[in-house]
Amino acid sequence: MSGRMCPNRACGHYGLPTRLLGGCDCGCALVPFRNPTEPSNEQLARLVWAFSMGTPEVPLVDVKEAKLALDASPELRAAWLERHREMQAAWGAT
Repeated sequence: MSGRMCPNRACGHYGLPTRLLGGCDCGCALVPFRNPTEPSNEQLARLVWAFSMGTPEVPLVDVKEAKLALDASPELRAAWLERHREMQAAWGAT
């Protein structure tokens, strides 16, 4: 689900998606909604790093650089999130 959410853990609206553009009733500015069960960009960056180690032709990707790239590109994050889901499904199938 797209939208925004309240980042304040003490708020009753924390982590709930909303289509509001302003702020929450608690006074916090809303942030982009992210499903709490999805991995963070830091976790996805580690997946990028693990995949980059696979062949000698591909240079090792730094986790910090991968995280910056994921932070900057929603399309890249979506692609690596799909890789994560594939890995989870494969792991569950074994």
